[in-house]
Amino acid sequence: MHFSLALRKISLRFFAGVLAAIFVGLIITPNSSAQAVTKQKSSCSPRVQGEAEVGRLAPTFTAKGLRFGCIESSQYLGKPAVINFWASWCFPCRKEFSLLKTAQKKYRKYGLSIVGISYKDIPSDARSFVKGKQADWSFASDSGGEIAMSYRVRAIPVTFFIDESGKLVSQVFGILSQRELNKEINKLIKSS
Repeated sequence: MHFSLALRKISLRFFAGVLAAIFVGLIITPNSSAQAVTKQKSSCSPRVQGEAEVGRLAPTFTAKGLRFGCIESSQYLGKPAVINFWASWCFPCRKEFSLLKTAQKKYRKYGLSIVGISYKDIPSDARSFVKGKQADWSFASDSGGEIAMSYRVRAIPVTFFIDESGKLVSQVFGILSQRELNKEINKLIKSS
């Protein structure tokens, strides 16, 4: 009888342990896994914080890269940056690409970063256009328009100039000339 009672106590403890493990697994593990999956998924989910206003910190964002990976505005802190909203269907934007390419070559030695944000465009069309132009700066897709909304973009092209501290120094609506683009970039470089 002692053996039978001892076996029952062990069985009950074992069964209670199994139930506890299952309970803990159901409660803790899925949440932990869900958080890990969310982090992985959200790392490229469009996120934006802040609103554009000249003289203040520029909105920060994370967006899916047009070609690969994620583009995070924080990776450009500490260097001057140009953010250009464009689309492959936008004729003035197409003309501006060669100007941006020239500026990138000219100012790369100063650490200038250029980020092209595809706005209201079909990603495959935007990728094809970038590839055809052999543009080698960073490109993000803003298919949902969250970043554009934060930067108060109503029409394209529009270009924002951000200094090394992350402050929005100026913005230009419409197509830029090479002279205007160089003038705005020179302001960024002189302030750094």
